[in-house]
Amino acid sequence: MDQPFYADKDKEAVRCPCGADDYTVRFVERGFNIVTCNRCTMCYVNPRLTREALKALYNMHLVEEDKSKTTYYDVVGMSDATPPQAYIRDGRDRFEATFEFLRKHAPGRRLLDVGSGMSAQLVQRAKAHGFIPTAFELDTPKMRDVMRRLEEKHGITSVLADSLLEARFPDASFDVVTLWEVFEHLPNQLEILREVHRILVPGGIIVLQLPFYTWLIAKVRILRLLGGGRIPTHREWPMISPI
Repeated sequence: MDQPFYADKDKEAVRCPCGADDYTVRFVERGFNIVTCNRCTMCYVNPRLTREALKALYNMHLVEEDKSKTTYYDVVGMSDATPPQAYIRDGRDRFEATFEFLRKHAPGRRLLDVGSGMSAQLVQRAKAHGFIPTAFELDTPKMRDVMRRLEEKHGITSVLADSLLEARFPDASFDVVTLWEVFEHLPNQLEILREVHRILVPGGIIVLQLPFYTWLIAKVRILRLLGGGRIPTHREWPMISPI
């Protein structure tokens, strides 16, 4: 049975972004309910971590010398992998296909990547494909160091803030905005979509890499038919995250 890492005080009950508070629990992963809205069918986590708990979690060390300490990748089920390399291998082909599309259809080359992460691979590939990338991340001590090194080593602009809303980018300042395996982690998705619309030029493109919920549920059902087994981890099925 999955063991929760967080106490109830670190969680908050939430409504579906459509406004409904009527849902069905599909399964539980590491103490988090994965639910679907009975009105619009959206899949989301309820209850979820508070904003304060999320920020503290994302600032945890990726690799702790003290193995007794809980890290972000323990919580999402990736503690047995080297996290940046796992994402790099899985994402390479999708990055290339994405940039092939964007080179043909984007109205310009200014690109904002929301949630660039520890490896910041997307913005590096964007620059290699002729885009002018900006990396956005949460303002934490760890990410300040990561973004500083990204600027020094690759010459890529970075912006840090407590949320995309607080970054206060000018209107119509980007041709492309990417949220690669990020959107499902956001607590205020409708607000973020409105903000992305504001900072995109007319005809701009938003790129979302999202969990494939239907396939995940199918696999869970197969496991149950076979007599149980554990829920696969975030690393094995990079489709849905408990946070």
